[in-house]
Amino acid sequence: MTTLLVASSAWCQAPEYCDAVMIQGFYWDSYKADDDIDKPADYFGPTTWSELLSQVDELSASFDMIWLPPSAKSSGGVGYHPKQWCNQNGEWGTEAELKTLIAAFHNNDTRVIADIVINHRDGNTTWTDFFDEDFGAYGQFTLSPGENFICADDECKDNGFEPKGNNDAGYDLIGGAWGGYAASRDLDHSNLTVQEAIKAYLKWMKNEIGYDGWRFDLVKGYLGKYIEIYTKAADAYYSVGEYWDGSYDALKKWVNDTGWNSTCFDFCAKYSLYNGTLSNGDYRAMTNMYNFPNGLCGADEMKRYATTFVDNHDTFRDVNRFSGNWDKANAVLLASPGIPCVFYPHWVSCKSNIQNMIAARKACGIHSQSPCVTDGTCESYYRSVTTGTKGKLVCYVGHDWTAPSDCELACCGDGWAFYTQMSNEKFYIAGNGSEGGVWCDGNTWIPDGVELKDNATYTVAVEPGEYIFKITDGTWLNSWGYSSVNGSSSTPGYTSNENDNICFSVEEPTLVSIYFDAATRRINLKLTDNNVTTISNVKSDGKGSVRKYLKDGQMIIEKDGVRYNIAGCKME
Repeated sequence: MTTLLVASSAWCQAPEYCDAVMIQGFYWDSYKADDDIDKPADYFGPTTWSELLSQVDELSASFDMIWLPPSAKSSGGVGYHPKQWCNQNGEWGTEAELKTLIAAFHNNDTRVIADIVINHRDGNTTWTDFFDEDFGAYGQFTLSPGENFICADDECKDNGFEPKGNNDAGYDLIGGAWGGYAASRDLDHSNLTVQEAIKAYLKWMKNEIGYDGWRFDLVKGYLGKYIEIYTKAADAYYSVGEYWDGSYDALKKWVNDTGWNSTCFDFCAKYSLYNGTLSNGDYRAMTNMYNFPNGLCGADEMKRYATTFVDNHDTFRDVNRFSGNWDKANAVLLASPGIPCVFYPHWVSCKSNIQNMIAARKACGIHSQSPCVTDGTCESYYRSVTTGTKGKLVCYVGHDWTAPSDCELACCGDGWAFYTQMSNEKFYIAGNGSEGGVWCDGNTWIPDGVELKDNATYTVAVEPGEYIFKITDGTWLNSWGYSSVNGSSSTPGYTSNENDNICFSVEEPTLVSIYFDAATRRINLKLTDNNVTTISNVKSDGKGSVRKYLKDGQMIIEKDGVRYNIAGCKME
């Protein structure tokens, strides 16, 4: 399990090398009791605070985080039309029951994530008579008359009200307004009182109620820069935004707009890794041209910011639902980088298999930024190899594969299997030095490689030329992969292929220092004179080559002489 006491760092709401697995602890209308005659058509048991309390031990045994439904007073049962944020009594249970539940999860080293609905708000008896908010030591806020805090182009203007805020500023034109939401009043996030109230709300939720992070609802409705303001004010462990869009570029832009202070749900993978491909048995389409999984989770620049999922409370209710085999989908989910979020109905229906999948993921030390490749995927099956801090996890989904001879079967089911290859906990640096076939220690080239010790940095003076090295388990052919490379001391570059090599060239004699962190598979490559021509990762694909390198701060992939950006778009 992930310890709850983690030092704060930059971008702490998108934690580095996050090994957490999350569960969405509810689905639509799951506050309803077993004997409720108006239960959902797909009913998997209630998830009220009291019901979840009885499951704390079992859930905490597999999950490091649990996402709870909106807990503020709301119109409508599920909680997505909030009336008063400081009132934590709702259909799911009382504030006292909520605090008891959170404390129980904390006692089992499981973090609790709040569902934060701040795009819109409901009135008390009219459209605009907002409740005031009292967050105790964090502030009291008078939100009446509500028209002062509502976007000027909100629907209420055509129904006898006079909203006085600025026009809505979101990412999609909805109901005639950018970011508009017809079912409730759209809050004007440019209003300083609204901002201060939300900052106080999150601080109060964290420090008084006990939440550890945030799931922000409908973030297309307001600009990402406000997420940066709110997350920095509350300084929680984790944040994820529901930017419902299958576009890689749109998701990346939103994360960038937050100042890289939040992850986002990987809707790109939802539609291109699960719904449109796996559900139809179209295994080849699950990978991109670089042999990485489709989605943010397959891109080195974005996997840290990818919260991955197969379904959620919204998608499960309509045509967005994943229509394929749930075991297979969760196998892909739990074998991939990113921060996986398992959906509660899937958990209830596939519990034993999901428990085994998570155990294998944990045993291999897979984290959000683990290298992952999909070489070998074909018409019959999808294959991924993910390198963790303790071993490799090989996932097969489909049929007619051959079990890898160098791995052990960890778990399997109908149409899926996990195989593992555990590390011997010894790591070597190997490369093409001037006096032999491997890297060096000091000024002496050692033909059999240099074993990496804790906190050891290897430095060598190199002459002008091209150099190549990798981190291995003692043989050149078998690499344990790595998470990232730092050119000079600060410029980031990345790799996602365990067979890649790190290449660089220098134009004059230079001191080169290499440090490898075995816990994270992170490499720091520093050239003292800072005269790197290229830092690239080269892999032969049998037909040509793929080079990945930084140019003017942008990651470039070059395949057979043609350049592409990280999203796969051809560059002139």
